[in-house]
Amino acid sequence: MKPFTFLFFSAATLLCYASAFKVVLLPTPFVSHMNYFEPLALELHQSGHETYLVLSDSFRARQRLTDKGLNILTYDSKGTCEIDTDDFFKRVTIGMIDNGGDPGVLGKLVAPAIESECSKFLLDIELLEKGKKIGFDLAVVDGLFFARCLYIWPKELNIPYITLTTLQDFWRARVPAPPSFVPFHYSSFGERMTYLERFANVFMSVFFALSTTSPPLSQVIRDRYKDSSADFESLATKSKLWMFNTDFSIDYAKPSLPNIIHVGGMSLNSTKPLPELFAKFVAKSNRIVVVTFGSVISQLPNYIVEKMIDAFRQSPFQFVWRLPKAKEFSIPDNVLAVDWIPQNDLLGHEKTVAFVTHSGNNGQFEALYHAVPMVALPIFADQIYNSLRMEAKNYGVRLSMHKFTSQQLKEALEKVADNKEIKANLVKGSMILRDRPLNARKRAVYWIEHVIKYGDRHLRSYGIDMPWYQYLLLDVAVGYALLFGFLIYLIKRAFVYVSANAQNWIGTSKNKKKTH
Repeated sequence: MKPFTFLFFSAATLLCYASAFKVVLLPTPFVSHMNYFEPLALELHQSGHETYLVLSDSFRARQRLTDKGLNILTYDSKGTCEIDTDDFFKRVTIGMIDNGGDPGVLGKLVAPAIESECSKFLLDIELLEKGKKIGFDLAVVDGLFFARCLYIWPKELNIPYITLTTLQDFWRARVPAPPSFVPFHYSSFGERMTYLERFANVFMSVFFALSTTSPPLSQVIRDRYKDSSADFESLATKSKLWMFNTDFSIDYAKPSLPNIIHVGGMSLNSTKPLPELFAKFVAKSNRIVVVTFGSVISQLPNYIVEKMIDAFRQSPFQFVWRLPKAKEFSIPDNVLAVDWIPQNDLLGHEKTVAFVTHSGNNGQFEALYHAVPMVALPIFADQIYNSLRMEAKNYGVRLSMHKFTSQQLKEALEKVADNKEIKANLVKGSMILRDRPLNARKRAVYWIEHVIKYGDRHLRSYGIDMPWYQYLLLDVAVGYALLFGFLIYLIKRAFVYVSANAQNWIGTSKNKKKTH
């Protein structure tokens, strides 16, 4: 082969496998969800792909994302994106604390806001037409169970899609995950359950699988998207790939399938120098504790804040606390309370000895990455599950946000900061998390490219396409039940026949003996 011809075919082959694809990301615009959608979008962009995010035109961080070079497609929010407002965050925080984290209350608070955003998104026909003109190769859809309406959009565009989710929806992904040792994601159980816990776990798992968890679609949307909305709850099962925002370094070991990819820790980064305000405070401190409760839980009730202040005042540590309403309280000298903190950079600082957290998924990964012991104060949703798995790994301790005392918090901080076993477990866990051929972001991009290029047939279990009753072997169970029932019937008939004829057989036998 001539050199020129060889180079031509080599270049053509490389271009074929290194093509720039058009990928659209459909997140639910919660800050916590953007904490893993944004890094994925940036990694796709840096890998040469044409990447788009679909967001409300009222989403507050939209300009910041545009400044980073990301393409933003917006839908008309009619003036506000409710789930990105401080008032919404406050209602959720107070509602969950006042009701003990009740999932039913959470649904009543969140579902209407999600339904409103879904309606605005799906009724923006101009946005849909833009999507058709761009010609996306694939969509990445947020798998939040309240927001399954998002799947309608790629269905209408007739493009493949994958699911990115923190909720490990084993039923819709058809992963055989026995509830005997796989706890339901929103339960308060670990992997080692008692009989009663296993009993309850089966009920919760079955109830979630059978229930319709998304808010109902309006009639206007159903009329406009007749084919796609007919059974939009089932669209998730048609995902080409499931990317679970978790990792075995922090979670329980669970069954999996080839189309299940673990991408926990996509927001992880090495540390940067601290801004001046924080650098000065840390410089004059001995041992730092980072305190933050995420984006949604930003408005803690005053009585909880006062308990924390009392615990911090008695503590030998110095605290950097994300507390938006700090001016309303008497803050001790050993506490720096501000509206925003560089969480990752503080957790990665050598003086940081503990992390007080609500057990949000992203914060847990950052603490593990930097091997920082945790004191968990979970409130709702997956935070309780996250705190249990953290405690099971011995990465820290868990307290009740509803019942903790100042003394308990003070003692918990001292315990985790000075416990060598906890620190050793975290160091090992951090090494397990870091020691991979690809980090979580690059792993996610690799599999997105893989599915676009090759499809999903070689990854997809036939179990996904089976009718639910066949997947659960209910038809086989019915067959065995009928067979067992038939055998019982035969045995019973045989018994009746033997009983009815026993006397005749005995009489006949006696007569034969007399004859002889």
